[in-house]
Amino acid sequence: MAAPLPTLRITDYALQSLVEALGSRAPEQGGALLGIRGADVVTTFLHDVDAPVTAVEYHNTDALGRQIRQIETETEARFKGIVHSHPRGMPHPSSQDLYEYGRSLVLNPGMSQYLAVIVTFGTSRPPEAHEVIVDGNARVSCFGARSGRDGVGLVRLRPRQIPIMEAVRRAGLRFTEGEPVLVDIDGTPMICGQVEGAGYDDASLLFSADFPAVPPLLLDFAGAAQEEPLAWDLRVRPVDRLTRALEAARDYHRFRSAPHRPADGPAGPAGIDPAPVPPPAPEPDVTAAAEPPLFARTGGILSTRLRERRALVVGAGSVGSYVAEVLARSGVGAFTLVDPDRVEPENLGRCGYLTADVGRSKVDALAGRLRAINPAVRVDRHAAAVDDLDRAALLTEVQGADLVVAATDDNRAQQRLNHLAYWSGTPAVFIGVYARAAGGEVIVTYPGGPCWQCSTGNARIDRAPGVRRGTDYATGRLEAEPGLLTDIHFVSAAGAKLGLALLHGDGDGGGLRAFLEEPRQRHMATVAFAMVPRYELFHRVLGRVPGQYAFQSIWMSAQPQPECPVCGEPAGRSSPLAAPAPPSTESLLRHLTPDQAAQFGLVTQRPPAEQPTLNPAGAD
Repeated sequence: MAAPLPTLRITDYALQSLVEALGSRAPEQGGALLGIRGADVVTTFLHDVDAPVTAVEYHNTDALGRQIRQIETETEARFKGIVHSHPRGMPHPSSQDLYEYGRSLVLNPGMSQYLAVIVTFGTSRPPEAHEVIVDGNARVSCFGARSGRDGVGLVRLRPRQIPIMEAVRRAGLRFTEGEPVLVDIDGTPMICGQVEGAGYDDASLLFSADFPAVPPLLLDFAGAAQEEPLAWDLRVRPVDRLTRALEAARDYHRFRSAPHRPADGPAGPAGIDPAPVPPPAPEPDVTAAAEPPLFARTGGILSTRLRERRALVVGAGSVGSYVAEVLARSGVGAFTLVDPDRVEPENLGRCGYLTADVGRSKVDALAGRLRAINPAVRVDRHAAAVDDLDRAALLTEVQGADLVVAATDDNRAQQRLNHLAYWSGTPAVFIGVYARAAGGEVIVTYPGGPCWQCSTGNARIDRAPGVRRGTDYATGRLEAEPGLLTDIHFVSAAGAKLGLALLHGDGDGGGLRAFLEEPRQRHMATVAFAMVPRYELFHRVLGRVPGQYAFQSIWMSAQPQPECPVCGEPAGRSSPLAAPAPPSTESLLRHLTPDQAAQFGLVTQRPPAEQPTLNPAGAD
């Protein structure tokens, strides 16, 4: 009796993806297989679209290697091997394939087995034990290449689909962030995807490689995040078990939420009084519970109550995407993302996005990245510019947030967020990077302190008609400016730390809350940075201090201006829902330096000895 073949498990969506990609072009075509570390489990397929191929040869590109390394850096998925198509009638590796597998095993000494999958199209015979037929026309033949004393040998592998996509579809759900991603939960690899439908608006499913023999974890984030228990019936067809479990869960919730008669009320059928319904078990104290995966190395510094906080991040470029990721890794539990743009190839050099994100909206790509970090995170998205959002709806978003992160390249958007945040009493952090990322600034606002407009000396408010707008923080786009990612992150990291400090409230604990105590007392709402030597006023202020070079910072004080419509005298403040009045020339003259006034064609009598306000060039 022949020994059973070793098993190769592959998710149904990865299998479908490779068949569709390789079947859309004539052989040979190929790509990479990625999956769970240390196991023959494939969760992801990457098509090597631009590979130079012939009718009998496929060689992977360097771009595929870079994409593999990016995915391995950002997720728990690991490279497992190569799949490529062969002409009809050749459903097995060639001698040249064996040679390439041997080279790959040498280049990847940590791999004891190199997955070698061959796809052929056109079926004339039933599949063998190591094969599976997909869509009635594609034959997927599975092998494992291993090194031995006599060279490279092949082992046939029995394919087993993990029917995640089919089970989700049958249950009336859909994945909202594309294919699921591989994450690590307390040392256990889990296939995680956000789903909606079937009564769930914001939930995540976490599957193990043993699905559908074991149930997934269902995390429902509607209201407070909680794990939903799923009754798993092994007597049901494997692809229908999730459907049956969700139906049982909904019935359970309907029973729990239905009104029940008191124990001494009217008798039930046959004169039997219904049993009293026991009171619900008390909810766990999430404010006091620890979050080991996220807070294991920040104990006593960050509060565990960050999981209850929501950050509104406006701008998902190099600044906003980085700050959002830092907040997620620090334990912030909910996000609202606003950005109108899609991921372009040029964004990959300065943002945390991957090649697979190109073409997706930035808010969707960033939401997926945040959930890959913490599957329990809740994310709302608006793929729109601030000016395109309804004012009342945007005010509601600001009021529902615990922190506003303003990281746009639009001065009017920054000004609008400033007004909305201050009116709502929501702390905010405004992060800007100057031209060529040579310098930058972070401005914090909170009730009682100066608003963003007063902290900048009104130097970045929109100019009146007829006054030329400069290429500055108000109007320039950093994406059109050269600048190092390291310098952008230098400023962004400071903004993220200040944002985390603002997210800590009274009684939260954590040592970071004290970080802003002195700046608040001294009204130091702005901190400016220089990443290059002899930059602007830094050399004049710090030039005689020993040991100074690049990476300098200066904290600057500001006071709310009494006539400011945002943070001035309460009687003179205006509603952010009203149309903003254009600034007067008198107001401009009062706050501009002589050099700035000359730049905009104005005249001022301000004494030239006063320190100039830095004139930044844009935020991405």
